[in-house]
This record gives sequence, structure tokens and C-alpha cells, in this order.
Amino acid sequence: MIGIPIDDLTAGLKHILTWLIDATLAALLLAISWAWHFGGRVAESVKALIEPARALVSGEAVVVPRVHFKEADKLGLALLDAANALQQSDYRAHHCGLTGLANLTLFDACSPGSSRCADATRAGWRFCTSILTTSRPSMTNTVTI
Repeated sequence: MIGIPIDDLTAGLKHILTWLIDATLAALLLAISWAWHFGGRVAESVKALIEPARALVSGEAVVVPRVHFKEADKLGLALLDAANALQQSDYRAHHCGLTGLANLTLFDACSPGSSRCADATRAGWRFCTSILTTSRPSMTNTVTI
């Protein structure tokens, strides 16, 4: 029988096992830090798109900030497309398709007490006039152009 001390026999195994545990912990810490970093970038991108979505709902100008990943960028472009479509739809609803002049729906929308008049002023419209319609002589429409 050969007498080999147990410490000499297991020293190499203990060294390899210690190295494997250290490498596993380092890989785990690296993976957690990457997940934290990229998760934070995703969260920042999603949070950055909240204000443009609110602006779209309220009818204000939509400004999409720079985001960190492709899917959020596509969502920002979709918000811009939706804002443009709403603006074009609003224009078509309130202007003659043939002449481009304001129609009666715009006059009614900009009547005194209408929130549309305030919206038009915020949008930078500078000319305001009052028109007395012949179909309803008692009603005066205020138009902001």
C-alpha cells in the first residue's frame, strides 16, 4: 500500500474547484451588471416616450427624443406618423379640399368660448377676425387664421 497524504491528493482538485467557483461568481456579477445597464437603457427609452405620447393625445407638437434601442426608435417614429396623420386629418376636416380655405366647421370650432380658439392661438395663428354668418345672423363666429 502506498501512503499519500490526503491533502496532497486533493490539493489540485481544491484549486480547480476554487477557480471554477470564482469564475462562476465573476460571470454572474458580469451578467447582472450588463442586465442592470441594458435594463436601465430600456427603461430610459420607454420613459422618454411618455411625453411625446402625452403631446400626441393633447394635440401639441410631438418631439421624440433620442432613444437607446431600435424598437423604441420605431415607436417614436410611429408617434410622429400618428401626429402627422392627426394634423392632416384635422386640416382636411376644417378646410375645403378644393380651395384650401377654412370651412364652417373651423368657424364653429373657433367660436367664442371654444377651446379650439385657444388651441389655435397656442399653435401660433396670428390673425383673428369675426364673421357674421348669413344663415344665422344672430351668431358671430371668431376665426383665428
